[in-house]
Amino acid sequence: MKIKSFVYIVAAVGLILGMTFLIHERSASSGTHLKLEKGLRKVSVQVIKPIIQDLDIKLRYPVNIQAVYQANILPTAVSGFLMQVDVDKGDFVKKGQLLATINPSEEAENVKHAEEAVRQAEANYKNAELNLQRYRDMHKKDFVSQQDVDNAELAFEVARTNWEKAKADLRGRQVRLQYTTLTAPFSGYITMRYLDPGAMVAPNSNPPIMTLMKIDALRIQVNVAEQETHLIRLHQKAEFSVDAFPGRLFRGEVTRFAHAIDPNSRTLLVEIDLPNPDLALKPGMYGRVSLVVDRHPKSLLLPAEAIQVQESGASIFIVEDGKAKRIPITTGYDAGDFLEVTRGLSGGERVILSGQDLVTTGTPVEETETAPRPLGVPTAL
Repeated sequence: MKIKSFVYIVAAVGLILGMTFLIHERSASSGTHLKLEKGLRKVSVQVIKPIIQDLDIKLRYPVNIQAVYQANILPTAVSGFLMQVDVDKGDFVKKGQLLATINPSEEAENVKHAEEAVRQAEANYKNAELNLQRYRDMHKKDFVSQQDVDNAELAFEVARTNWEKAKADLRGRQVRLQYTTLTAPFSGYITMRYLDPGAMVAPNSNPPIMTLMKIDALRIQVNVAEQETHLIRLHQKAEFSVDAFPGRLFRGEVTRFAHAIDPNSRTLLVEIDLPNPDLALKPGMYGRVSLVVDRHPKSLLLPAEAIQVQESGASIFIVEDGKAKRIPITTGYDAGDFLEVTRGLSGGERVILSGQDLVTTGTPVEETETAPRPLGVPTAL
């Protein structure tokens, strides 16, 4: 009886130990399964497909806008007090329009004196002409000598010369009188007025009376680096952007360039004419210009943030069979927010744009496709 009870006890203990072991194994197996599931959890990523398009290759430079024509208005040949100013800053003026008047009293008085001198010189000339004719007639009758005739001819030539000088002096005085009225040399806008009536002005005085600019067309001067000058051609397309008009591109073309390198800066001066029909752009604005110097047809482009650069080179992550995969690439032209990919892509890949820092090759991913911002906006200048 005791032996039988002992057997029952041993069996019960064995059963308990077996159940405990089974529960432990199931628990361990469940934990391992949870760990595996946790290790295979998918990472959410955004993907894009490479952009395929013709790519304009550009040289980019910071520049300032200038007026095509600019003139400082001041007297060129007379000095005097500014009597009248007919326009002010912001006014549009036409070519030949009166801008200002310098007190003409002194020059007008000089013209009167010159006119009187011309009348006197003309009278002397006519009198000398009559005397010469009289001496010639008397010489024919032997009333005067040849020396007397020669003297009369000399007096006549002197009188004629004096008359011509007087007329030339009068013309000069009349021109100087005209210089007291200052007119617009071309149509444009008064951008600054410096002096008021009563100010003393003279040729080359500083400041000028006012500044006139033609701004319906503007000019950009670009100093192109020596190593890039071989890329410059007449009529090359140019794009220009300014901070004052974000998202807007202004277009012009290379109009002229110097055919010599500046020995100090080692640059080539290039000028771009820029139409400005709505007068949106203003002289003095700061902006960025890009010159289109070449074109790569059917280029593969990726946003710069999709590309990782390491010591071994550039690479990207693509999605293949639901998993991330790193592939090396070779980049070409830098278009600002986009980079040209010259090797490593065929164009149909799904490239991870965001979330690539959370994955390695083989990481399961859950992808969401997004469209990249179009290439060619001002931020790429």
